[in-house]
Amino acid sequence: MADPHGYANTKNAGKDPSLGSHFKVEYGAAKIDYVFKIEGIGDETEMIKSTTGDHQAGLVGNRPGLTRMQPITIERYHSGDGALAKIWKQVQDAQGAQVSRAPLAVQILDDSASKVAMEITFYEAWMKEYKSSSFDARSTELATESATFVCESFTVQKV
Repeated sequence: MADPHGYANTKNAGKDPSLGSHFKVEYGAAKIDYVFKIEGIGDETEMIKSTTGDHQAGLVGNRPGLTRMQPITIERYHSGDGALAKIWKQVQDAQGAQVSRAPLAVQILDDSASKVAMEITFYEAWMKEYKSSSFDARSTELATESATFVCESFTVQKV
């Protein structure tokens, strides 16, 4: 059977999901542990056709338009602390029209998981979606949960 969670490369003989993680994630003041997958880091700029003068003469070009951030999806093992579920509950219980926003900081660790190799900070981030895997007592799979965040901008810093 394949090693979908990468335990073989982490010297994790006990298959503890918290060991061998190469991410440190914080949302505002909340620490999100046991993260094993992050997707959607980046942005996309649409292209707009623009003309100068007579478009019949072939003077048509492309210019950059609106830049949109891609949604960031974080997947982690259920640990019992309910970090993502608590954030989602705050979104659901929001009394005002404005959803609370906070910076989402992702630190990517090096191969030894001891030093930070890169840090990505997403500004004005808020949770858009929350999902939990099904729980089956007969399964050998670990329970997971995922959250999708949307943000205004981000910075990447190599350490």
